[in-house]
Amino acid sequence: MKLRRDGLLGLERCLGVIVADILNILEECDPEEAQMRLLLQEFPAFSDYFRQLYEADKNYACQCISHWLLYLKGPPNNPTKDLFGLVEVTVRYLNSIIKTLQRGNVSSNSNLNFDIYDANFANFVNNEYDDDDDDDDEELTSEEVDLSENSEFSQSDN
Repeated sequence: MKLRRDGLLGLERCLGVIVADILNILEECDPEEAQMRLLLQEFPAFSDYFRQLYEADKNYACQCISHWLLYLKGPPNNPTKDLFGLVEVTVRYLNSIIKTLQRGNVSSNSNLNFDIYDANFANFVNNEYDDDDDDDDEELTSEEVDLSENSEFSQSDN
């Protein structure tokens, strides 16, 4: 029992460091560097550790992620500045992780990060840098996308 508790606390601490790094990136980096660091470093590490935490204790994982979401958004009287929309992308990403795990669409050996990346982060980047003035590009929400089947990066495609 103590070993399990210590393992959960260790995972939570590792995830807390990653969330603190994410907030630092959001506040300090230019948007291009922030996107690259989030996509290549922080999001994959977070999704891997969080999946492990969720599989070990679902309730504790949900409590932790709700705390981290509040931390990233900042207090109501002084919210985190979101000049480039990356805070919103990060919040949507974390929400997508928990929704995907709750639906059970991800097996323990699949790459959760790329399933969610495909639906959320790429959509944000494509809309931000889209030179077309087309108004028919609608933003997808996690409820509208079956992340496990629509991902071009899913394990089944390898």
